[in-house]
Amino acid sequence: MLLHLETRSFQTPQSVYAAVDLFFLISGFVIAAAYDEARIARIGVGGFIRARLIRLYPTFLLGMLILPAYFAWVAVRDGAWLAEPGALLRSLAAGLVFLPSHLPSAEVWEQEALFPLDMPAWSLMFELAVNLAYVLLLPWLSRFVLVFIVIGSGLILMSSQIPLNGLDLGWSWPTLPWGFPRVTFSFFLGVLVARSRIPRPAIPAILVLAAIPALFWVPGWLAILIGFPLVLVAATRPGQGPSRIMAALGALSYPLYAIHYPLLHWTRPLFTAWEVPDPWLAPANLAVILACAILALKLWDAPMRRWLARRWGTGGAGAPPI
Repeated sequence: MLLHLETRSFQTPQSVYAAVDLFFLISGFVIAAAYDEARIARIGVGGFIRARLIRLYPTFLLGMLILPAYFAWVAVRDGAWLAEPGALLRSLAAGLVFLPSHLPSAEVWEQEALFPLDMPAWSLMFELAVNLAYVLLLPWLSRFVLVFIVIGSGLILMSSQIPLNGLDLGWSWPTLPWGFPRVTFSFFLGVLVARSRIPRPAIPAILVLAAIPALFWVPGWLAILIGFPLVLVAATRPGQGPSRIMAALGALSYPLYAIHYPLLHWTRPLFTAWEVPDPWLAPANLAVILACAILALKLWDAPMRRWLARRWGTGGAGAPPI
């Protein structure tokens, strides 16, 4: 979110994009811990996919509708659409089933983005793809196979760094193929950490948390290959549960991620019209987006997931938080 809030007076570190890789890493760890072979055998592949859709889809749907609502509002206000309505509907239809699309050039979105209506949705597409790969491969996912997958995908990912000038890959049409090794490496490394009996050092939680923003200042490959895995190991020491504040922030993180980008199209013109000084633009946008994310969590995401879990019979209380 901070990356997308950048202004002339507010710049983020060079490797802040790697927060997505940290998300993939945590996702692999949490899902491996929540869905072992016994539980998958009980609920089946279909039950697993339903549980993942219940977790991800309600807020994803909300995020996909925010920018079309902005286009409709501008059309009513100005009498002209920012995007051709037919192309907009086709992009929305594709996005709603986690498929990328393309919209003609405009100033309101990244031209090369896979999901122009909600750019961060690219990572959710890859998340569902790797979730499906995990559940289908689970009977054969021995520790040896996991090591092979992690090393192989890691080598492929690192080989892309020089020709593509970094590892900020997968979100755009030109870098789409490289999103697969990117998500594969971090996700299955998270699974491997969950299954491994690696000694967890007793590091104070505040130091573990401080290491994450510090890693955004190092080269992205170093954070992805070494830094984030070490943070994950240190953060998952047995008996070390989250505080109430951390649990609340964890619950808020997904709504914040899913809706912040399209919301910026509402807030930026608003603050520009109010002539908010540049140094205050990022804090003002942040305050509004945080408030909207809290409302989305309390009034939409949590109630919808409970309703869907009851309707689909997946036992929503046990669903992992990722």
